Amino acid sequence: MYCPYAGAALKQIYAEGTYQFYYVSLVDDRDTHAATRIDEYNLAGFPTAFFDGGYRVAYGAYTSVPQMVTWYKTTLNQCGSRAASNIDVSVSATWLGNATMNIKVSVQNNETSSYSGHIRVYVTEIVSSMGWKDKWNVLYDFPFLDYAFNEDINVNAQSTWQDSTDWNGNSHNDGHGHTFGSITPANIMVIAAVFNATWHQGYSDPPDNAHPFAAYYVDETAAARVNYAPNAPSGPMPANGAPHVDIDADLSWTGGDPNPEDTVTYDVYFGTTTPPPLVSSDQSITTYDPGTMIFDTTYYWQIVAWDNHDASTAGPIWSFITDDNCPDVYNPNQDDHDGDGVGDSCDTCTDTDGDGYGNPGFPENICVLDNCPTVFNPNQEDADSDGIGDSCDVCPYHPGVDCCNPIGSNVPPEITSPAVDTTTPSSNAFVYVATASDSNCDGTELTISFFDIPSWCTVSGDTLSGFVECDYADTSFKVTASDGDLADTLEVTVLISNFPPAITPIEDTVLVRFTDSFIYYPAIVDPDNEVHTITYLEYPHWCSIQNDSVVGTAPDTVFLENLTVIAQDYCNADTLSFMVLTFLRGDANGDRAINISDVVYLINYLFVGGSVPQPWQAGDVNCDGMINASDVVYLINYLFIGGPPPCEP
Repeated sequence: MYCPYAGAALKQIYAEGTYQFYYVSLVDDRDTHAATRIDEYNLAGFPTAFFDGGYRVAYGAYTSVPQMVTWYKTTLNQCGSRAASNIDVSVSATWLGNATMNIKVSVQNNETSSYSGHIRVYVTEIVSSMGWKDKWNVLYDFPFLDYAFNEDINVNAQSTWQDSTDWNGNSHNDGHGHTFGSITPANIMVIAAVFNATWHQGYSDPPDNAHPFAAYYVDETAAARVNYAPNAPSGPMPANGAPHVDIDADLSWTGGDPNPEDTVTYDVYFGTTTPPPLVSSDQSITTYDPGTMIFDTTYYWQIVAWDNHDASTAGPIWSFITDDNCPDVYNPNQDDHDGDGVGDSCDTCTDTDGDGYGNPGFPENICVLDNCPTVFNPNQEDADSDGIGDSCDVCPYHPGVDCCNPIGSNVPPEITSPAVDTTTPSSNAFVYVATASDSNCDGTELTISFFDIPSWCTVSGDTLSGFVECDYADTSFKVTASDGDLADTLEVTVLISNFPPAITPIEDTVLVRFTDSFIYYPAIVDPDNEVHTITYLEYPHWCSIQNDSVVGTAPDTVFLENLTVIAQDYCNADTLSFMVLTFLRGDANGDRAINISDVVYLINYLFVGGSVPQPWQAGDVNCDGMINASDVVYLINYLFIGGPPPCEP
C-alpha cells in the first residue's frame, strides 16, 4: 500500500465495521519479512491489494479515496460470495511483559474429510511505532512485523489443530538491524489467516496478466488484540502464616483482571500437603468453604486465576495453622468426641449427646455420667434400675439379661425356616414349622407368629397346617420371630403342585402265544411323586388281578380281548386301553395244530384267493411283518426238513 489512497480507503472501510475483514500492510522497504511475502505474489507495482489470498487483486489506484473505497468494497463483496471450506480459526495473545506475548492459535475442521492448508499468523502494530510512513507522511496501519506461525497444517475431519508460542519482540527484527523490543501491548494486533492448499493461477497486474503467481485462497481469518493475564491473587484471608485460625473459617482473596471486559474464574488448591491438591475449579466467587478443619493443623492453599482467553496467573502458596483445642495440654491427636471445640484431654464433660451428662470412659470428666451416652435424655430415667436409661433400654421395665434385654447391644432374631415350601393336594395335611435363631440367646424365648395365612390353614404355636384340595392355587403367608423388641419377618411362598399321572403307552395289540404266561403292570410317570390307585376296568377272561398286576396263562384258543387300566392320584387320573391276542404262530387254519393243512391254507390264501389266517399274525411264520411265499417255505422246512419252529411270539 505504497499509495496513500489505497491505505486511506482500507482504513476507512475497516473503521466503518460493515465488512468483517482484516488487512496487513506489507512495508517491503522497511521490513524484509514483508518483502519476502510480496515476492511470493510476484508484485508488478505499487499500490497492489491482494484480497482473499489472491482470489481478487486490485492493481493500481484511482486519484481519490472515495473511488478507491468503492472499488475495494466491490472486491470485498466478490470475495464474500466465494464458497470456502468449513473451518474455524481462533487466535489469542497474552502479554507476558518485556515485549513478549504468548500467542495461541487453533483451527477446527468441521468437514467430513481431512483439511490441508497453510497458516500464517501475522504480528502487526495497529499504528507503526517504528516510523514507517507512506508518501503522505502518514504512519502505516497494521504494518507486518514478523510471523508467529508460518507453516503447513493438516487437520483430520471433525478435529482441531492447535499450537502456541512465546513471541519475544527482542528476538525478532525488521531485517535492517532494528528489533521489535519497543512494542507495547495496546498497539499490537495478531492476525491469523488459513490458506487452502489448492493452487490457483493468479496475476498481480490484472488485466495485463503479465505477472503470474501461485494463489492460495483464504478459508478463514481471525484477529486478536493483546490480552493481559488476570491479576495475581492477593490479600489472603486467613492471612499467610496466621496461627489460631478457627476450624470453621472460610478462605477469601482478591482477584480481578486488568481487562475490565474479561471474565475471571478461579481454581482453588487446598490441603495439608504442599503443593496442595485441587479442590475447586472454574468458580467465579473469591471465597471457598473448606468445611470443618482439624485442630492444630497446618493448611496450605493457592489460587490460580483464569480469564476467558485461557490466560492464567497463579498466586503464591499460603499457609495457616488452626486452633489447638487444648492449648495447655499436649494432645497431638486433637480428639474432640463431642465436637464442642474443647479437646477430650482438657474437657471436663465430654458429652456426645448434649444432655449435660458425660460419656463413660473419658478420664477428665467430672460431670455425672450419662446412662444413655448416645441418646439425648436429660431426665436420666431408669425404670428398672439396671443402669441403662429408659431412652436406650430395649426393655426398660425388665432388668434381666435375656433375648429382650441382652448384655450389650440387642440384635434382631433371624428366621431360619425356608422361604419356599412345596406341597400337593392330598389326604395328608400340609405342615410348615417356623424356626428362628437369635445371637443373643438360644432362641427359646422368641415369639413366633403368623399372619396373612391362607383360609384353609390353621396355626398352633410355631406350626401352620392345613389340607390342600384339588382346586387350590399357589399362595403365601408371613411369619414373624420377635424377641420382644426387635423382629424378623419372612414371607413364605407355598407352591401347590398338581400334575396328573401318566401311564406309559404300549403297543395297541399285545400278542400272547398259546400256553405262554402273561403279566402286565402299568408304568406310571407323575411329577408330584404321589401315591396312586390302580384299577382295571376290563381284562382277558383268562387273567386275574394280583397286587395291581394282570396275570394269566394264555389258553390254546384264539381270543382278542380288551385290557383297560386307570391310574388315579388324589385329584387326577389317566386311562390306557389295549388289546390282548392269543394265537399259535403257524396255525394258519386255526385248528390249534401246525401241520400240512396250514401249508395248504397259506397257499390258497396267497395264490387262490383263500381266507385270511385268523388271526393274521398266525400266518406270518417268520415274523417279518408280512405273509408271503417265504412263510410257506419256512413252514415246510419246519414240518419236513427239521427247520426252526415259527418265531416267537
